[in-house]
Amino acid sequence: MANCRPIVLSDDHVARVAAAEGPLHDPRWRMLEDADLDRLAQRLTQDRPRPIPVFAYGSLIWNPGFAVGARRRATAIG
Repeated sequence: MANCRPIVLSDDHVARVAAAEGPLHDPRWRMLEDADLDRLAQRLTQDRPRPIPVFAYGSLIWNPGFAVGARRRATAIG
């Protein structure tokens, strides 16, 4: 990956995005409470072998909110 170039968001890129019509989210949605997140985590991890791999990006890299057992560099293509 020696020929990697930084990603640059230009005005041209922004101009290609179609304007959104209507609300950007469903107004019936609500923020999840801690108990909701606990139930979701339980459902997603139930019957999974341990440890459970997590591909982290963004804020998860710096502040995952859970104990990290190991780190390996990876690339998400596409």
